[in-house]
Amino acid sequence: MSAPGLELPVTITRDPLGIPRINARSQHDAYFALGWVHAQDRFWQMEMQRRVVAGRLSELIGEKGLASDRFMRTLGLYRLAESSATKQDRPVQAALEAYGGGVNAWADQNRYRLPLEFQILGDRPAPWTPADSLAWGRLMGIELAADWREALLRAKLAPRFDAKHLAELFPGSSDESPATLSSDAAGRLLGALPDALVPRLASNVWVVAGDRTASGKPLLANDPHLALQSPAQWYLARIEAPGLAVSGATVPGIPFHLLGHTPRIAWGSTATGADTVDLVADHLTPEGTATVTPNGSQPLTLRNELIHVKNGADVSLTIRATRHGPVVSDLVGGAGPGEVISLRSTALEPDDLSPQAYYRLARATDWRGVQAALKDLGAPVQNFAYADTNGSIGFLTAGRVPLRRSGAGGRIQHGWTGQDEWTGWIAPAKLPQRLNPEGGVIVNANNRLAPPGATPPIAETWPDGWRAQRIQDLLGGRTGLTAADMAKIQADSLSLPAVELKELLSGVPPADPLSAKAWHCWPPGTDKARRPSPNP
Repeated sequence: MSAPGLELPVTITRDPLGIPRINARSQHDAYFALGWVHAQDRFWQMEMQRRVVAGRLSELIGEKGLASDRFMRTLGLYRLAESSATKQDRPVQAALEAYGGGVNAWADQNRYRLPLEFQILGDRPAPWTPADSLAWGRLMGIELAADWREALLRAKLAPRFDAKHLAELFPGSSDESPATLSSDAAGRLLGALPDALVPRLASNVWVVAGDRTASGKPLLANDPHLALQSPAQWYLARIEAPGLAVSGATVPGIPFHLLGHTPRIAWGSTATGADTVDLVADHLTPEGTATVTPNGSQPLTLRNELIHVKNGADVSLTIRATRHGPVVSDLVGGAGPGEVISLRSTALEPDDLSPQAYYRLARATDWRGVQAALKDLGAPVQNFAYADTNGSIGFLTAGRVPLRRSGAGGRIQHGWTGQDEWTGWIAPAKLPQRLNPEGGVIVNANNRLAPPGATPPIAETWPDGWRAQRIQDLLGGRTGLTAADMAKIQADSLSLPAVELKELLSGVPPADPLSAKAWHCWPPGTDKARRPSPNP
């Protein structure tokens, strides 16, 4: 291909599945070409993603977009992305700029052949900027942290259950009931969450050492599950340029590979579910213009936003923020008298360098290089499985996990006391890491990383370990494993919870023919399910 903005011609070929392979003579041109093919295949998806994060859906779809726009403008993710674009290392900034150049070159050459959605909705796309690429990552940082939604649900249910039964519904959570947010306000805030902030955690990753594979080299398998959508969130691509050769999964709109392999290493990831988002209750001073702190009052900050609404009047929004973050209780009519609830998240930190981490990850050549690259990861916190051509396998968790004075998350925090303040981050070296473990297998499926009571705590609650257990069962003590074996495990559909539930209901006859058919479909030998292992 040739286009204004390229330094030299670039070759783009596609395999029978349409997956692009980019051969460029400079890294600038490689990222430019990736922006081109992303726009060529997924431009409307990219447009919608940046509008969701920026809180600009109402410009396209009218009043139906207002609820989402209000929430996103309150969080201010796009403003933070604009600021953090200049905080990345210069090579990372250059890659973001080159990528945006490719997106804009395609859009300019095809301005009369844009996706049909642009014509239907009367949209003309603005030029793509580095902030457009960085904003989606900040959204993922909040989406993949589920504990704060549990705090809201707990607050909603608290009036209906005593402490004992509430603890049974939320095992592992703090026993302290929310002291401020009413159940009605909690329910309204849960209902106000945009769909983009609702997590769907079901990713799996495992890696086996070479002494258990047919090739004698490690095999790494990863099936990361985000929300089901069409087109899919992921976009496979291969890039080859001087000093850069990487294949794997990108997200349209982002120039860096989030999962993949180079000639030397391979990596895959799952969401950790780390406790990185807090809902913080603050007491207001009598004037209502400041919050109470252990060291006196601190004024609220104010920011005005104007939301343009298609076929409707513009909506003016005044956003208040405490020292902990934007006030989200204003979205649902407030909290209790004289109180506000703000949202604090590692994804709202102004100095996030996560794009830099993924840029460097694609250039790492060994375990030490991967560790060094991922020290820059902020949000979301991720688990990474690793393999290299020298035969090593590994696992590490990376990202910012807050240290709290109280040591406890998973509930609405008391901002006026100072007891729940963040005091820093868990050091990267203290997050879970394993290299070449005995047995030659590492498995993670969003399950628990550390035993209960581990210090410092990464999360209050964890998803059940059923999927991890099923993967371990299928791998067993097998040797001679192949890529086809890995794919077969990925396609496995047996549910261990369903097997156990079937045992519990073994004396209950199916109520209808469809249930009877499902009842008899289990493969032989699966009547006994083992309890899931707690650790990766």
